[in-house]
Amino acid sequence: MLPLQAELQKQFPSVHVLDFPGHGGKDFPLELFSIPFFAESVLKWMDENQFQQINIFGYSMGGMVALYMAKHFPDRVGKIITLGTKMEWDHFIAADMARMIDAEKIAVKAPILAGALLELHQPNDWKEVLHRTTELFLNLGSEPALLPADFSAIKHEVLLLLGDMDRMVTPEETNEAKGRLQNSTFELLTETPHPIEQTDPIRMAKIASAFFQK
Repeated sequence: MLPLQAELQKQFPSVHVLDFPGHGGKDFPLELFSIPFFAESVLKWMDENQFQQINIFGYSMGGMVALYMAKHFPDRVGKIITLGTKMEWDHFIAADMARMIDAEKIAVKAPILAGALLELHQPNDWKEVLHRTTELFLNLGSEPALLPADFSAIKHEVLLLLGDMDRMVTPEETNEAKGRLQNSTFELLTETPHPIEQTDPIRMAKIASAFFQK
């Protein structure tokens, strides 16, 4: 997120990047990873920094946290951009997602990715981050953070972004979320995979700036 932050700071005076608890070297919480818990962590950060309301660019799981906040704490959220956010969850989807982030397989078959995760989350054990995220996925499979009626209740302006090369999120589920949200648009980004570090921060900042300024 840091390259995107640097680009956005050319347009906006106040741009902040947040790591959820247990991510980016932050201490692991006693609580399980969950969308409500991460939403509470954002609200706590807002209170500590005296922000009554913020616009949110939520990447992947961060987009679901932003939408959860819009549903349950609507006065604390302004405009929302989601990028590569998984909108549809059930037991089978959760199991598939859990297999995609199997730490032991990544260590053996994707050592470059494993090294990047090690650097990103140190001094925490990156495998523990993925194990806890797997639990989050499986819990979402049995109890989604947002139900269809919850999406329909969100009145905030939302821009749903998805890369056309994203292997974790489908255009169909994102477009379905667009149909439920009262005030949203969906944009499919060409030549864009899921990992945000493989996206073009200049392009992403232009999209975000136009949306937040209109």
